[in-house]
Amino acid sequence: MVDWGSLVAGFGFRFRSLVNLLISGYLLAVVLSLFGIGSHGFTNLGEAAGFVGLTELRTWVVDAYAALGGGDAPAPLIIVLSVWLLLTCLVLGGGYKDGSPSNLMPNSALASATTWALWVDFVTPGSVLNWAFWAILATLVWISWSNTHFTTTDGLDVPLLALCGILTSFVYAVIAPPLWLAGADNERSSDTQFERGFNAGQRSS
Repeated sequence: MVDWGSLVAGFGFRFRSLVNLLISGYLLAVVLSLFGIGSHGFTNLGEAAGFVGLTELRTWVVDAYAALGGGDAPAPLIIVLSVWLLLTCLVLGGGYKDGSPSNLMPNSALASATTWALWVDFVTPGSVLNWAFWAILATLVWISWSNTHFTTTDGLDVPLLALCGILTSFVYAVIAPPLWLAGADNERSSDTQFERGFNAGQRSS
């Protein structure tokens, strides 16, 4: 059986990087909708899929958005998004409370941007200032306070890095491909634990 995980890695890509690229594409689609390009992120995703000939994917995206309220989120979805927001803020605050992660765009930053984007798409269409925005902002303030009082780090340095990580999530889809192409041909990124399990599962099947 074809080992798709190894083939993808052979092109210099990691599964996590591809997932991050897709999520970043959605985040960019949401931002574009705020500037009047498309009505919302899901519309832009659907149009992009249709543009490259993926008509079935376009239909699925449009239908999924309509099924989830089409910008008028039902109460159960709002509850789910609120729980996600709470967990995201806890993880974001925990990840930066003792300094900054080693990478520019850690999972907590990507999750924060994604949670905000989902709130924009489903709860407050077209509005940047929603509960997700204020909750993430409050988390950044807490990160600044905790680093000022519990570490020797400058109180503003770490939250600014966290903010940079969140903002990087929106442009990763644009900057990642040339960075991948610029990588050395004989250099293969180390697999994450998930990727090792993914490849092992493919080989055993």
